[in-house]
Amino acid sequence: MPPMTEGVVKWYDRRRGEGFIQRREGPDVHVPASALAAVDGGYLVEGQRVEFELLPIPGGFRARSVRVRQDGPRKGRGERGGGITGD
Repeated sequence: MPPMTEGVVKWYDRRRGEGFIQRREGPDVHVPASALAAVDGGYLVEGQRVEFELLPIPGGFRARSVRVRQDGPRKGRGERGGGITGD
């Protein structure tokens, strides 16, 4: 199993079922809905701290096995496309 990487959700669109995670170093990582099996509710919100496996793909990276970190916020500052905001 690849080592876990940490990052912060840059944005996630529930309607499209995808988003991006910003890493401390390196390019942003695409996160598809299929990578969120361990996430309550099945979606992410902006600002959540997450950990994930980094899967190399042509042209970049994709996240898989994403988990929300317990030491970060459970709700973000909003989300794209869902019309739901809140802290």
